[in-house]
Amino acid sequence: MKQAAVAECLTLIDRVLETAARLQASSLSPEQRAELETLLQAGQQVRALLADEMPPLVALEDLAQDRRDLGADRMNGLLALFRQSSGADLDRLCAQISAGDLAQVGATAHRMAGAAASLHLRPLFTRCGDIESAARRGDRAAVALLAADLVPLWHRSVEALTSALS
Repeated sequence: MKQAAVAECLTLIDRVLETAARLQASSLSPEQRAELETLLQAGQQVRALLADEMPPLVALEDLAQDRRDLGADRMNGLLALFRQSSGADLDRLCAQISAGDLAQVGATAHRMAGAAASLHLRPLFTRCGDIESAARRGDRAAVALLAADLVPLWHRSVEALTSALS
């Protein structure tokens, strides 16, 4: 659960930083602009510290081995397929959670965990597996808690994988 709390903090910090960046572009006094810049820098430092607490989003050594075995074109194709199919599963999972359909939540989370594992996205794999287990136990509260930051975790995972493959 510590990882989930850290991930939630990272998501909140990202939202604060995005809002602050938008405000910086608005008409602020020089004093307000200086204070905002200080807050932005502090937020970025806190984000960096929290990010160090998180395990890497991609198991780079395993991914590199797959790239050697399969080639760059095939890996980029798998990334594109993951974006499309897992992205659709993510939308489906969120709707299933909202509807309270735990049987389908378990099945969709299982499929997402398998896709994440195949591309060495370990934290995403773990989270999806935890959601699947909670859904199969019928634990709606645990599913909601575990899924709370799944969307940003998925996006960060895709960004990390894209970066690792480029």
